[in-house]
Amino acid sequence: MSQLTKELIQKYISNPKVILEFGSYDGMDAIRYKNYFSKAFIYVMEADPTMFEKVKKNINNKEEIYIFHYAISNKTGIIDFYESKFIKDISGKKSGDPSFAGSLYRVLDSAIENQDFQVFSEIPIKVPTITIEDFCKQQKITQIDFAKCIKKHDDRKTFFLFDIPWNKGFYDQKFSMFNRKSV
Repeated sequence: MSQLTKELIQKYISNPKVILEFGSYDGMDAIRYKNYFSKAFIYVMEADPTMFEKVKKNINNKEEIYIFHYAISNKTGIIDFYESKFIKDISGKKSGDPSFAGSLYRVLDSAIENQDFQVFSEIPIKVPTITIEDFCKQQKITQIDFAKCIKKHDDRKTFFLFDIPWNKGFYDQKFSMFNRKSV
């Protein structure tokens, strides 16, 4: 669950109309954002195919929450994706369930801080990728008010935000909140 409360988001933008969530995991944050901001359009992207199905089930056609099976990258196309799984029961998750940490990069388990609860697949699966710019063109989005990303490890191919007008807020769960003024 994200640490993003309505009050924290409103420190950066009082009434977002368009919210993007990259790496939704289970869709619960998107539902929470819709509850916070009932008039906002929420766009959810999840790269992990198993979790994408879970997001669809949890969101269950809620109005103005749109779900997409994409990894955000610097190129639109197809890319290798390394799934991660829990290796022991933890926080209500069972061994073998997808963990929170799939990646566009092969991750050596020895490089993971909390290696005792998850393991990465050595064999990638192919997932669709899209740039933020292409996604916004596809969906006819002309202004992003707020975006949230969960970056795992070193997903360097994630952010290329140059050609899209941003209003105020961007939240990267790996780092911290920062403002970006409209361009």
